[in-house]
Amino acid sequence: MKDRIKPGRYDELIETVDVMPTLLELIGLPEPLSCQGRSFAPLISYINKAYTSHEEIFCENVIPEVITNHGYDCEFKKGVGNMGIRHPDAKMIRTRRWKYNYYPDYDGELYDLHNDPLEQKNLFGDQKYKSICEELKGRLLDWLITTSETDQIAPRWLI
Repeated sequence: MKDRIKPGRYDELIETVDVMPTLLELIGLPEPLSCQGRSFAPLISYINKAYTSHEEIFCENVIPEVITNHGYDCEFKKGVGNMGIRHPDAKMIRTRRWKYNYYPDYDGELYDLHNDPLEQKNLFGDQKYKSICEELKGRLLDWLITTSETDQIAPRWLI
């Protein structure tokens, strides 16, 4: 039974970067030194090893400068976007309760996933949630400056 996937549904927070180390662990290969993810094989298999859940997960979209090879000075118009992409430099942090999307030139989004799992009510501009936005933005910025690819941080993120 060892190293076999346990059938079931899992509600843990998982990042895309966790897939590679998970697959490597399941087939018995070591992780590369530069692997950013965390294996969730102990969660979904019969591997006798403890699994520690993420407290939060992070995500960022592909900015058009990268996919279009136009350099870093593509014009972004607030509310319109850049070359058809509305939020060219979006970053996201998600906890079990909150999802916070931040756009350096276009406000943001905050959703209470316990009370609004379909993300219908954006709480970002509501003063009642200002401290939550500030906390999540701080955690997001901390992740950006401590990740191994800090060259991806545009100067406007640090304002």
